[in-house]
Amino acid sequence: MSRRGAELRNPPRVSPVMEDKRFSHAIKVRFKQFGQARTVADAHQALDCLMYCWPADRGPRHRDALDACLKVIDGHRSTIDAEKAFTEAAREADILEQGQAHR
Repeated sequence: MSRRGAELRNPPRVSPVMEDKRFSHAIKVRFKQFGQARTVADAHQALDCLMYCWPADRGPRHRDALDACLKVIDGHRSTIDAEKAFTEAAREADILEQGQAHR
């Protein structure tokens, strides 16, 4: 068997690093310590905010959102779960932008 034939039968496995984990609505938060607003549109961006930008005083909603985002990225929960958890965490931390009365 030629090498080419073997390649066709066993194609390389490609696993995308950043699968589509978009939220149904972008969530705007304002980090007072950085003096800037940020629009969060997917579970990866939410996880980044939760881990690296979040205010030091972290409540139980922060932990829930962190858990939800990680599970969404791993494929064990719905993106809607992470979106709702992130919104609640932002509300708890008082960083949710005005007008972001998320469902």
